[in-house]
Amino acid sequence: MTLALVGAGPGPGMMTRRAVELIREADTVYIESYTMPSSSWLVEEVRRLRPDAQVADRTLLEEDSGSLLSQAQDRLVVVAVAGDPLIATTHRALVSEARRRGLEVTVVPGVSGVCAAKTAAGLDYYKYGRTATIPGPWRMVKPYSVVEYTLENMCIGLHTLLLLDVAEDGGQLPLGQAWRMLREAGAPRLLAERLALVVVDAGTERERVYYSRLEDIGSHDGHGGVASIVVPGSVSPVEAEHLQALHGVDEEMIPVGDARRMACSTLEEYRRWLETV
Repeated sequence: MTLALVGAGPGPGMMTRRAVELIREADTVYIESYTMPSSSWLVEEVRRLRPDAQVADRTLLEEDSGSLLSQAQDRLVVVAVAGDPLIATTHRALVSEARRRGLEVTVVPGVSGVCAAKTAAGLDYYKYGRTATIPGPWRMVKPYSVVEYTLENMCIGLHTLLLLDVAEDGGQLPLGQAWRMLREAGAPRLLAERLALVVVDAGTERERVYYSRLEDIGSHDGHGGVASIVVPGSVSPVEAEHLQALHGVDEEMIPVGDARRMACSTLEEYRRWLETV
């Protein structure tokens, strides 16, 4: 019959009417809460509509997805996720497999935390480059690529959204530890001294934005929400005005004008350094 992926938005009260309808109509409802930190609210939100909803773990949706899709052969199966359903690779793979099996697939978009974080920063949405995730130490890797992507974005004048890794227990990588990971990967002074915007609980009524130099983001730990980091590239005068008006950013911290040449030079130096690691 049908597999439906339903986005619940970034926090309580953000579901669309269509999302609510499908959750109520479904024969079976699963809740996927492991790809977003601090998403216990999602379980509560969905179970208010469907007390029989089941929490799905990574095994069911990835390794044993065939079992879930078999249920959708003759019934409506809904998988409710935080944010927008197709932001995570896991969900795109599930859609692809369902279609290969000849199932009808319905996707109900939700407000994406990624998109909400970009707009909350107050920078031009169309000037964002590649998004990267800072891995936790449990991944046993150093985030060389994250440093490189951020410098690449700055080299062409683009802003960077940095997401924070999620551990198996659902906890998010702390901000201070995120900077230590970047520092251990050789993050240059250009990045350390760069303005960083810490966006917490983007897209919800609890949304707030802090600012500091990137090397000082650990001072914002303990914010009690889901955080991400925005590192501005070249900032236009209009964007600078927004940063001051929206978040009170000190004027001297805003990288106004074209700093691309320095970023490109630093990127070249970093790449040469990587060859020696």
